[in-house]
Amino acid sequence: MDASGGDFGERFRASEQRLQDILDSTPAVVYIKDPEGRYLLVNRRYEELHHVSRVEAMGKTDHEIFPKEVADEFHANDELVLGSGRPLELEESVPQEDGLHTFNSLRFPLGDADGTTYAVCGISTDNTARKQAEETLLDVREVERKRMARDLHDGALQDLAYGLMEMEVTRLHLEDKDADVPASLGRAGDAFRHATENLRAVVHDMRLGEEKNRPLPRLVGSLVERMRGMDPRCTIRLDVQEGFSSGPAVGPAIGADTEVLHVIGEALTNARRHSGARNVRVSLRVEGDHIVAEVSDNGRGFGSETEAGVGLASMRERALRLGGDLAVESKPGEGTWVRLRVPMSEALRDAPQDTG
Repeated sequence: MDASGGDFGERFRASEQRLQDILDSTPAVVYIKDPEGRYLLVNRRYEELHHVSRVEAMGKTDHEIFPKEVADEFHANDELVLGSGRPLELEESVPQEDGLHTFNSLRFPLGDADGTTYAVCGISTDNTARKQAEETLLDVREVERKRMARDLHDGALQDLAYGLMEMEVTRLHLEDKDADVPASLGRAGDAFRHATENLRAVVHDMRLGEEKNRPLPRLVGSLVERMRGMDPRCTIRLDVQEGFSSGPAVGPAIGADTEVLHVIGEALTNARRHSGARNVRVSLRVEGDHIVAEVSDNGRGFGSETEAGVGLASMRERALRLGGDLAVESKPGEGTWVRLRVPMSEALRDAPQDTG
């Protein structure tokens, strides 16, 4: 009988060790607490995350390990499971050395043969990275929504309002034989044409989401083609460094690549609308861990005394958001040169490559 009892004890300890080995291999935080909230079991991930050994945790409650507000939350969640006798899925926040972490937790009761609950088991997975990514996504979408609203207000809507005003002036001029009706109609036509271009640009931005798996050079190519169609008299050339298309590729269309496209688009719009340029060159290349985009033209240029407009301020703001820099050089009669230099982000590194 002693031998039998000893054999059972060894098998039980071996089984317990196997369970512990399994729990120690999971990346999730696993723990078991008795009805009074004292720890009966924790796995290795629990030890690593909370900097407490299983020996130190055994028999202790959350109030002896965590700050009071965190421990109060954990205890309340345990009580919900004990009171209902049912599993509970919830989101919990735990302070760590690098800040507050968010966990998705599943807690469920453990019962014996007669149905009496003797412990609460919890399995928690760190959801901080995904939570931050979701918040960043929402922030970026909100920024893009506001930008599109601003572009519509400052561009298309103002052009439409100006065009309508010119049409009304033209109507009044028709009653005046000395009025320059053709000039007034020309100004109205220009306003409506600009409004159409602005609306097309906004639609193009909205369609970027459908092209998120395309590499950056091909997206820039689409942008250049659209700009060429707006002014056939202006020659726009795109030069891409050899090997670029099989290297950096575009990540999510609301990410860094979109910001780069907006800067290039703004520079092209300025060259086409304001410089009077007939030749524009766009280039893309890689310098070390940076992507460099340049837009140069042979337009009228401007001097240092010229006040920076909204477009240039917007480009500088986008460059800063990307952790890069924007350089602009121009002289009267010598054209304008714009260079954007940004770090090659992880989104650009890891995204799908161009296969042709």
